Order: sequence, then C-alpha cells, then structure tokens
Amino acid sequence: MSKSTIKRLFVICAVASMPFAALAQQSDPPTQTTGPNYSFSVGSRPADIGTGFSIYSATSATADQQFHVQCNCNDFSLAVATCPAPRYECYCSPSASLVCE
Repeated sequence: MSKSTIKRLFVICAVASMPFAALAQQSDPPTQTTGPNYSFSVGSRPADIGTGFSIYSATSATADQQFHVQCNCNDFSLAVATCPAPRYECYCSPSASLVCE
C-alpha cells in the first residue's frame, strides 16, 4: 500500500466516524418522573376533659384523607381512633376515650 492510499483510507475513516463522535457528545438532560405529591401533617393538644394530651397525624395520599388520633392520659390509659377530619374530643376522665365529630 502506498502512502497516499493509507492517507486516503485514514481520511475516509475519520470522516465516516464524525457523526458517531457527534452523537456520543450529545447528552440529553435527565428525565424527571413526577410521582404523586404526598403531604403529612401532625398536631397535638391538651385533653378536652381530664389530664392528658392527644396527637393526630394524617397523610394526604388520596382524596379521602383520614386522621389517626391517640388520646394519652396521665393514668397511662390510651385511646386510638381514625377520624374523617381533625375534629375530635379526647377525654381523660375516668379513663382515655376518643369521640370523632
């Protein structure tokens, strides 16, 4: 093979590989998948009657949000309920009880 043939072959290979080099340099931005938005809420307040406190928590993963409520009293009694709204009453007399409104 002569030097001119080798040069020609080298030029042909270089030109032929240019589109592949350009493709390799392109970088697409990473795609972001957006999932559902979840929110979490939590709260606490003193018992409505007696000595103690209540805690509620809720996640809004679906349209029908439910509130998980605990009524904790000083006599170590506990009442747990699931309420459709954060409207409830925590009673610590004579022992823990919860009423969802």
